[in-house]
Amino acid sequence: MHTQEGIEVVGPDSFKLKCVLGKGSFGEVYQVVHKKTGQVYAMKVLKKSKIISRNLVRYAMTERNLLSYIRHPFIVRLHYAFQTPSCLVLVLQFCSNGSLSQLIQKEGCLPEALARLYLAEVFLAIEHLHERRVVYRDLKPENVVLDDDGHAMLTDFGLSKEGVEGMRGTGSFCGSVAYL
Repeated sequence: MHTQEGIEVVGPDSFKLKCVLGKGSFGEVYQVVHKKTGQVYAMKVLKKSKIISRNLVRYAMTERNLLSYIRHPFIVRLHYAFQTPSCLVLVLQFCSNGSLSQLIQKEGCLPEALARLYLAEVFLAIEHLHERRVVYRDLKPENVVLDDDGHAMLTDFGLSKEGVEGMRGTGSFCGSVAYL
């Protein structure tokens, strides 16, 4: 790791792998530790071959681009992005309390006050996106993670659409089939 004009340059060797947090169609998410700082992150590793073969490069780029400028207390933060010959890598804020889906599976029915809190936090995040002409198109419990303080955080912006004006819609149809 080195700096380039005051910008920290990182790569795979900058991080120590701790465990797998999840697996998807295009890659995996790992818990990692930055070797220099000791900071814990979630590292999303997308396999280029799978993204290219399914013509999904634009979705990976949308996620990186959006997270590079979106800042909100209830949206997961992008800290680093880089690529290797075979992978695209996003190093994100690590949310130690898992996903809302995991919490619901563990607890069953959530207390109403907690459900209202999570709903309000997700609503504020989506409102922030809409104010910036971004439509988040994959809202589901698996894409809401809980940070160290138990706050709801939106993650997984691959299906989001930038530059959407007013009520005209996105001109496309997408999302997770089970939630459509």
